[in-house]
Amino acid sequence: MIYMGMVNLLRIICCFCLLVGQIQGAIYTAVITELKTGNVLAQSSAHTPVYPASLTKLMTLYLLFQSLEQGLIRMDTLFKVSAFAARQPPSNWGLKPGSRISVRQCILALSVKSCNDVAHVVSENLYESTELFVKNMNAMALKLGMLKTVFYNPSGWHHRLQKTTAHNMAILMRAICINFPEYSGFLGVPSIQKGNRVIRNTNKLLGRVPGLYLGKTGYTCPSGYNLVTVTSRNNQPIVVVVMGMPSKIQRDQLMASLIETCYKDPCRLHLAIAKPLNTLSETPHLVLAKLIKPRRTKQVKKSKIGNKNRSSRRATVVHLAKINREKASGKHRPKSKKSTKPLFIAQKIRPQHPKKRNTLGATRAIPRKVKGRAGTIPSKRITRKRQSLIKRAARQTRPSSSRIKPKKS
Repeated sequence: MIYMGMVNLLRIICCFCLLVGQIQGAIYTAVITELKTGNVLAQSSAHTPVYPASLTKLMTLYLLFQSLEQGLIRMDTLFKVSAFAARQPPSNWGLKPGSRISVRQCILALSVKSCNDVAHVVSENLYESTELFVKNMNAMALKLGMLKTVFYNPSGWHHRLQKTTAHNMAILMRAICINFPEYSGFLGVPSIQKGNRVIRNTNKLLGRVPGLYLGKTGYTCPSGYNLVTVTSRNNQPIVVVVMGMPSKIQRDQLMASLIETCYKDPCRLHLAIAKPLNTLSETPHLVLAKLIKPRRTKQVKKSKIGNKNRSSRRATVVHLAKINREKASGKHRPKSKKSTKPLFIAQKIRPQHPKKRNTLGATRAIPRKVKGRAGTIPSKRITRKRQSLIKRAARQTRPSSSRIKPKKS
């Protein structure tokens, strides 16, 4: 009972820390350095302490590569999975207590999917305990010059005291590429096979940004979305670190924008890294890289264009441009939307007796409107009415002398 109470208390504390970090919001930091020399090309709050999230696994991989380099382990060495490592929160590989996993599988799971349970398996098998592994992580950080970095776990799960900086992450990525060139390629594997499933790398920029061949992602609510990449063009490799972005899309767009600006227009690099959210929509190379959808323009529907000929389309476009200019100047007056009905065209009255045609004159009868389409054949009753009207009009036009009867004497 006491153990369960302590576990529930720890869960409440972790949830409270996550909530506080989410309320405070992630801090945006970024830096671009040269891989060969380590010179800083551009930066934005690069020395501000932030949460590393899963970028912590870069140090876990560094110690694992060091053990491989020293010959303490091999790629086919099997690591045993403990119960504590198996119940780590996602993302994880789905390991079961008592099972075994090879070193190669551990490297691929950490590099491609960033599994928390595999990180704890590595820490428990390389050293006697996770605590001793974390001490070696901090000692290696000081040795590499990461003076503002403190680790408290090997997976990067949120801890309020676990901090780093964008500049320190650039130092760590550069150390992996220079000290372990034969193993650093694992960070550029696009996908791995797990049974019948294909697990793709969390770094979606692999294969989409020219020259980008290494990368590692990270995310927690207090940390935001982080990404470290290595790109090489014209034999000039650079390390780019972006941390604290509000979404994956904005993180990837900013990363691609900084890489393109660094190689194509380095004079604007400081502006691009200082105001990332304002300059993302103004970079046309992101549209070419299919990282940003082009802005939609107003299009005229086919029903409004009329005929499909080119002349009618051009005339419609010119007319719309004229209306837009008139709207801008205030001279445009929209037409009234009153519906105009077609005029009723009645048939001409043709009497049966052509001799009486000239006697109608001005007293020509006007037929009633027939419901339906104009020009339809009238019914028999309507024709009879017309004939009676014609006869009546003919009687009225006769001379009056014929109607007067002589008086009897």
